Amino acid sequence: MARVYDKYLRQRITRRRLLQASGVTAVGAGAVALVGCGDSGTSTNGAATAVDEGEVTKNGILHISHGAVLPTLDTFGAAALIPNVAFGGSVFDHLFYVPLDTQKVELLLATNVEQVDEQGLEYVITIQDSVFHDKPPVNGRPVLASDIKATYEAYAADDLAPGLGWHHDILESIDVPDDNTVIIKQNQPYAWFFHPGGAGSLGSSNIHPVEVLAEGYDRGNSLIGSGRMMLTENRAGEFFRLDKHPGWRIEGEPWLAGSTSSLIGESAQAQASFQAGDIDTVGLSNKLEADQMESRMGDSITVTSTFSRAYHALMLQLDRVPEFQDPRNRRAINKAINRQELIQGIEFDPEGGGPSGPIPPAQAVYALPQDEMDEYFRYDPEEAKALFEETGFDLDRTYNLIFYILGDDQQKRAQLLKEQFERVGMKVRIEGQDLLAKWLPQTLPNGDYDMTAYTQLPYDDPHFPMSFYTTRSPLGDIEDPRGRNNMAYFNEVLTAAIDDSEQELDEEVRVEKIKDVVRMIVADEAPMINLYSSVSYGARHNWYKGTLPASRGSFALFNGRSWIDTNLRGS
Repeated sequence: MARVYDKYLRQRITRRRLLQASGVTAVGAGAVALVGCGDSGTSTNGAATAVDEGEVTKNGILHISHGAVLPTLDTFGAAALIPNVAFGGSVFDHLFYVPLDTQKVELLLATNVEQVDEQGLEYVITIQDSVFHDKPPVNGRPVLASDIKATYEAYAADDLAPGLGWHHDILESIDVPDDNTVIIKQNQPYAWFFHPGGAGSLGSSNIHPVEVLAEGYDRGNSLIGSGRMMLTENRAGEFFRLDKHPGWRIEGEPWLAGSTSSLIGESAQAQASFQAGDIDTVGLSNKLEADQMESRMGDSITVTSTFSRAYHALMLQLDRVPEFQDPRNRRAINKAINRQELIQGIEFDPEGGGPSGPIPPAQAVYALPQDEMDEYFRYDPEEAKALFEETGFDLDRTYNLIFYILGDDQQKRAQLLKEQFERVGMKVRIEGQDLLAKWLPQTLPNGDYDMTAYTQLPYDDPHFPMSFYTTRSPLGDIEDPRGRNNMAYFNEVLTAAIDDSEQELDEEVRVEKIKDVVRMIVADEAPMINLYSSVSYGARHNWYKGTLPASRGSFALFNGRSWIDTNLRGS
């Protein structure tokens, strides 16, 4: 059977080389698992090959699964993250995007972008002809510059959804002199303008028609965009059907006739559905599952593996536990964590992951030298005990460690952390919470935890990984006079250094400034302690073709050239 290894994984699969890559995000990758996308062997994974379009069968329907009910499809508000991740790359169009591998701008709906001044305070964007889906109240009308203006202004007015820092703090104005021209002005230079941390985010640049943005329109049960796929069926968040948009702006695409996503809550059930041919791709938890699937199905499938852009993290809340305000206690917590034990215990393989620093290892260009990170990753329970004794840390108190319930791995990770903390004298109680009902909308953004363990989304640039350490975090109480940070971590010097790096338009200089930011985070033992990144595995049937490599990052979600070979599978 052909196993396809991502270039990054081939270079860094050994533990030592993984550590070298680790020098250097609200939201869990539970959202990724939930919607069947990401970098774990689903439709965004695998090796892309040149295809003679004459060989492509365009009547195929892609069948995938998702792991939990989507309670709303509204792409605004506190629960907006998941529908944005699930449908942002297919149902909606975007002006541009910056792939992970090249870090170069790819124009989408935009046909030209002119930077008016050297500081990048003003951009003039020309858009090409396109039409919305033929659904009321829009009924297939053309996409206008005024729709883009209304979209960005609606995101800017959204104070509940995370990840809108650019819209709230940097976007100054949007003008539309005609139907095909958008002028965006910023109040400061911003290096991530085109990136997910700016005007190119999957979560905040989905182009909506003005009719859908009007007050009183119910966005919770339907979606209307101008992307290559249109939502045609939604059964209470448990089943979705998308059909190709006949008015899609790229002639001849998409190569899929449509897709379906069914709720399959258990991974074993999803794997059984994959083996039966009922779904075309499936995520696998670890190398053991990948090897077992390979053994069962042989050359009829392709197994993929890649070093995930997602990463597992632990957050400490400094208001809930005032002793966490002492960096020595935060260092003790970090020294109590045995990352290799976590990797072995959860991934069932010592090479199933690599330690993650403040910026995840998949963003290798920002990695610090290995010798700078070895000390941060060093496991030393005796030092942890000594630090607790030095500070008088309260070892009689029981500390709550909260995780969200989605599959088994989150609970296993929390349980292992509990055991590691108990070895240094801490009393820890773990608590699982419903991801969508409580943890994501309440616990995480409001800082309602002593400690919380979760999986960050797979980010394509350093903006969000850095932003959680600032006084303008995507998470936290916006009314707090100290700033916004769900960990109650208010380091003004670090925030200023991050701001300075994000205003640096020279890429080489910016990379070095970001490395300096990482050094500051490490030196201060900041309370978001990243644990490790997994190696992600997945499988797809060989009739599912034209997928893009995970090295492209979330840009692969825009792929209109994946297809089903119906000669192999049937329609």
